[in-house]
Amino acid sequence: MKRERTGRFVIITRPDDRRRAFIPHPLPPTPALKIGPRLLQLQEQALMALGRLDNLTSLLPDISCFRQTFMRKEALLSSEIAGKPSSLLNLLLYENRHLPASPGNNVREAANYMDATRYGLDRSRSGSIISARLLKEVHLILRGRGRVVSGQSGRFRRDHHPLDSKILAPPPEEIFTCMIHFEDFLFDETSEIPALIKIALAQAQFENIRPFADCNRRLARILTVLMLSSEGLLSEPVFCWSSYIKKHHAEYQDLIKAICFDGDWENWIAFFLTGIRRTADTTARMTLALRNLFKSDEHRVRSLGRASSSALRLHEAFRSCPIFPLSVAARAANISLPTAHKILDLLVQLGILHRLTWPLKPRTYAYHESLRILNDSCDLQ
Repeated sequence: MKRERTGRFVIITRPDDRRRAFIPHPLPPTPALKIGPRLLQLQEQALMALGRLDNLTSLLPDISCFRQTFMRKEALLSSEIAGKPSSLLNLLLYENRHLPASPGNNVREAANYMDATRYGLDRSRSGSIISARLLKEVHLILRGRGRVVSGQSGRFRRDHHPLDSKILAPPPEEIFTCMIHFEDFLFDETSEIPALIKIALAQAQFENIRPFADCNRRLARILTVLMLSSEGLLSEPVFCWSSYIKKHHAEYQDLIKAICFDGDWENWIAFFLTGIRRTADTTARMTLALRNLFKSDEHRVRSLGRASSSALRLHEAFRSCPIFPLSVAARAANISLPTAHKILDLLVQLGILHRLTWPLKPRTYAYHESLRILNDSCDLQ
């Protein structure tokens, strides 16, 4: 049967439940993938789009602000897919602890996602290989701040986990073996499987193993970004993979299931490669929009004459974080509070910043056009 190419089913019998569990075979698939002209073309298009995005980010003079911006966007979208929606505004308020905001757990989940991604990238770039151990560490951070940390944080699950209403993920006693095979696939440097197709296989395999009690799908999305970086396909984490998955979520779920039930790797890989290309193209357009906004506004700030030096430092701060209260903005720009107060009001007069009018103390300012670009691209309310 075609499904035997992907894995095997076993019956799990419990007092109140009798279902099948799916145990995936080790990667790569056997029989081998049919990488025909269609997949080769999609792969080439995805590689070209990633190359264009990477070239664009390499030319940016202030990559750190773009990095933080896109990590926020990815975190919000990934958390929204997981049923934990928040908003860019609330995430910024949460980051800025000087504001008297008390957002719920959802915004902390997004902040955890950013921390977990940053940790994984830092570890990978410092020489750590992507392994089960690293994924456990990332999982611990992903769970850590948004809820009470339980004994299952950073540990493989000890109970059954549904893949859908019909089947379960591998039983707990099979997880260690599944992850050993998963690591072997990640570590194999002799494989002739192209890098992007290897990443596509890894994401789907991880989702079907579901080694943790929760957060598996979010961790799978982080894994994709980590592998894009480790394979040399993406220099900076300016990549909002969750935006494509959110827009095509039903198809995405159906294709992951089809791997289990039908052994259909090829259609999943086609979906994945198409998503990589579209995400890279969309991210590049958004990056250009932000870069053009920053350059245009910087030119206007320079027209302020004697005040332009301090105003430029404030403008630079708002590029990295588009919402600041007065005192924090002054500290970020390394200028006095009275000077910051005066110049922020000048930037409001120029139409670059807006003072938030809803009840917030202390006085708070927002880089409105930057927020608009981010919100329009995020499809967030």
